[in-house]
Amino acid sequence: MTLEQLTSAVFVTFNATAANSYNSKEVSVDHETSAGKLTITVSQTRSRSFYGRDVVNVKTQLKLNEKVVAKKALLELLGETTKIKENLVLKAAFLARAPELAESYKRFAMGQFNRLSEIYPEGISVYPQSNCAHYMVIVSTLRDCFKHREQSIGAGRVKYYLQLDEAFLDKKSKEYGEQAALGWFKKTNEKMGDVDNIELGEPGTDMVVIATREGKKIKLSQQSVLKQSKNGVLFHQFPARIYVDRQFVPEAEYIKMFKKQN
Repeated sequence: MTLEQLTSAVFVTFNATAANSYNSKEVSVDHETSAGKLTITVSQTRSRSFYGRDVVNVKTQLKLNEKVVAKKALLELLGETTKIKENLVLKAAFLARAPELAESYKRFAMGQFNRLSEIYPEGISVYPQSNCAHYMVIVSTLRDCFKHREQSIGAGRVKYYLQLDEAFLDKKSKEYGEQAALGWFKKTNEKMGDVDNIELGEPGTDMVVIATREGKKIKLSQQSVLKQSKNGVLFHQFPARIYVDRQFVPEAEYIKMFKKQN
């Protein structure tokens, strides 16, 4: 039996037992596995919330040979994980988009720098007050991609301001583009699974990958969208649409379609 099946069996026993118990309850079941003695424990506790509501907490604990173990590590020990191989053709295609991602990052950073330079003509402080309206974008993005210049403000004190240095900004943007492209590839490689006969769509706004998987024709169309988090951090998102034999398929359904049955 797989770990998922073993855990489900424990929950069946737990639910049958806990259904008759209002208070705390715990069920532990031991199994011998190829990696050793596995103990699956499901526990239930009840408490009162701040507002006086009854709160039920249920948690699962996994132990291997009497030691607590994380589910991911346990799956690897039991040989239940399937590692998707790195597709080098796909990797090269996504890394080739790094300059494009770097350019969008640089364009945003320069736009923010120019805008704030108009608001703060004396200079953009490297260490702004926490109540500053632009605190998050300065601390989370601009402070890392612009150099810092020192300016004396008297009495032996100095203040630091952001300073434009094209070479430094290009370097930081390039680093971001390469990291973002690699992350994009890894997510897509994981999303598509083990595919063959890869073809790339014409260069454009979308990244289009056409391939085959288990005899089915797969098409993945992705956009790259630069966003800013509420904490001011810049990041790219890559919304995707997957088609199988020309029919649109939600990602969850696509995963189920090719999920190996144990």
